[in-house]
Amino acid sequence: MNRQEYEVILERARNRADAAFVGIFARELAQGWRAIYEAMSPRATNIVRFQCGSFEYIYDDYALLEATGQVPYDPVMEARLVAVSGYSVVQGKARGDFRLKGWVGRDRDDVWSGMGQRALHRAFHRWRGGPD
Repeated sequence: MNRQEYEVILERARNRADAAFVGIFARELAQGWRAIYEAMSPRATNIVRFQCGSFEYIYDDYALLEATGQVPYDPVMEARLVAVSGYSVVQGKARGDFRLKGWVGRDRDDVWSGMGQRALHRAFHRWRGGPD
């Protein structure tokens, strides 16, 4: 997929955003990402697509190529996430904050144009309504 083809897909998305089009758009975008990734990759690829909730993941499962002997083992090469597309949905049940405990992230005031990461995090949750 070249830039011109990509622009055509995006223009169609801007002009028509019904449910049928969204499915077609997602497929075309995924095919384009895959083509671009395979053209850029200097190594063999093993592209896998899978759904998890409302998101689709496009993944290069290089480890499977090694495991099946299709390519020799290389300690430098590894599997890669190529692209993710989808949409957020409100969960039926809120998850607890237990999964966030112990995470040590940056908390500097100069991150994101003067707004600290935690301040932005709090603002987002006020806007969205909770940790999920």
